[in-house]
Amino acid sequence: MPRNQPLMALLLPPLLARIALAVAAVAVAALPAPAQTEEPPLVDDGPVARVVEALEAGDAGALLVEAGDRVEVVLFERGGLFSRGQAELVLGGFFRRHPAERVVLAEQSLTDEERAAMGRYFTRAGEPPLRVYVRFRPDGEGWSLDAVRIERATLLTSGG
Repeated sequence: MPRNQPLMALLLPPLLARIALAVAAVAVAALPAPAQTEEPPLVDDGPVARVVEALEAGDAGALLVEAGDRVEVVLFERGGLFSRGQAELVLGGFFRRHPAERVVLAEQSLTDEERAAMGRYFTRAGEPPLRVYVRFRPDGEGWSLDAVRIERATLLTSGG
């Protein structure tokens, strides 16, 4: 027996460490998922609400009903100023590749010269939420959609 004792002394600590690691992994897996911190959606019964509905439906035509003759469309840092017809083609392709699960526009700014809303575009594929920004310009008595931007969210890191 005394000859086996050094062998047990060598094998026991790594075995205990593996057991402790397995128990910790099971304990972490059993924890409830952290609640997503999410801003409350905007309460708006006007053009912003119609834009959210069109984005969630993946309906470029309905989205562009709010647009003027030309609209800025930027998707993943690429885009430009398009006619309504061109914008409908560009956005239609985006919606086919990235169908929305839901859209939350939770920040809004309003001046005499523009109205903007920003938030997140959650895809059905479950990829990280995309940032979405829409801008309106005054148009007679109402507002006209002037820009749609959808970008990947960037992660900020600190440290050197």
